[in-house]
Amino acid sequence: METLRQEFTKSNARRRRIMRRVWTTFVVSLVACPAWVFGFLFGASLIAFWKLVSVMSIISNVLNQRVVDAPAYAWHSVVQTELITATVFAIIVSVSLLILAKISSLVRLPQYFTFQGA
Repeated sequence: METLRQEFTKSNARRRRIMRRVWTTFVVSLVACPAWVFGFLFGASLIAFWKLVSVMSIISNVLNQRVVDAPAYAWHSVVQTELITATVFAIIVSVSLLILAKISSLVRLPQYFTFQGA
């Protein structure tokens, strides 16, 4: 009877070690995959941007400006923003560009869309 209990304990310990290895490999594969990292960064930065910036007030302020003054208004808005907001916005833009670059490298354009030169 004692040996059966010992075998059962050894079997459970072996299963736990195997499952720990399986879950560790799974977590490492998730962290190593750039899509998960980009998705997490993009989602977190969107949430931070939503919490830091009132998009409705930005839209109403832009609509209140004259068309001629729009570039100067945009420049002053960017220059006078807080560092954390600018950093979050830079993360959003850079992750978006990296995702677009990754997608464009995966998609092959047909022959008639590529430039062959003279």
